[in-house]
Amino acid sequence: MAGSRRRRTLCLAAFAGALIGAAPAAAQEVRDYGTSSRGLVGGGDAIRTALDLLAQTASTCDATDARRRGQDARGNPHYELACANGPGLYIVTWPEVTAISCMALAARTEPRAPFCRLPANRNPLVQYRRAAAAAGVTCEADRGRYIGHTPGGAEIYEIGCDGLAGGWVVWNPGDASFKSCLIVEVEGGTCTLTSATERLATAAQLLRGSSVETCAPVEARFMGASAGIQHYEVRCRAGEHVVARLPREGGAPDIIPCEAATLIGGGCRFTP
Repeated sequence: MAGSRRRRTLCLAAFAGALIGAAPAAAQEVRDYGTSSRGLVGGGDAIRTALDLLAQTASTCDATDARRRGQDARGNPHYELACANGPGLYIVTWPEVTAISCMALAARTEPRAPFCRLPANRNPLVQYRRAAAAAGVTCEADRGRYIGHTPGGAEIYEIGCDGLAGGWVVWNPGDASFKSCLIVEVEGGTCTLTSATERLATAAQLLRGSSVETCAPVEARFMGASAGIQHYEVRCRAGEHVVARLPREGGAPDIIPCEAATLIGGGCRFTP
C-alpha cells in the first residue's frame, strides 16, 4: 500500500512539472524581409499567383481574398492572403517562398516589420476568439496575446477571459487544445492577461455543487492530475482548507480535507 501511495505521489509531481507540450518559441521567427514599397494590389492575377506561392509552402489557407503587397527593396514581391479557417498569411518570395502568420507579424514591435493590411486580417481578436471556440473555451474571450509556435508549426496564444481565468490555446486548423492559467503557471508558463481576481473566480467556479460551494477562495493552485483526474488546493476566506478532486467525467468535485491529502501532489502548501 505504501508503494502504491508513493507511485501516485510521484505521478502527480511529474505531471505538475511538465510544460505545455514543447516549449514555444518567443515569437515566430521572421527575418528582416523589408517592407512593401506599395499598397494593396488586387485582381485575379494577384490571387492566382498568391495561391501558387502558397502551394510551395507547408501552410494551408482556405483563401477568401489575396492581394499583392508590393515589393521589398530588392524587387521581390510580397503577397497577403485572408483565410476562412485561420489567421491570414503574408508571403515573401526571397530568399525563399515563405508564408508567415499575420498573428506573428502583429506581435512584432520593429517599426519596419511587414504587417497585414487586408480587412479580414486587421483584428487579431477575431482569431483569438476563433481559436478559443475551437478549443472548447466557454468563457468570453475578450483579449489575446501571441506567444509563439510549437516545433510542428501550431500557434500558441494566451487567451484572456471576462471575469474568469484565461489560458493557453495551442491551435492548428481543425485542431485546438486549451489549458487554464491555473495549470499553465504551475507548468512553467506565464499568463499576463489573467488577474488574481479572475484566478480566484475560476477556483470558486470549480467548487460548484460540492460541500464547500459557498467558499470564497483567497488562494488556489493546481496540484496535478492522475488518470485525467485534476486536483486543486483551495483556501477559503471562512477558514476551510481543502483539496478539490475534479472527476474525469465532469460534475461536482470531491472535497478532501488537507490533513487527509498529504500524498496528493505533495500535500497542501498554503498557510492558514
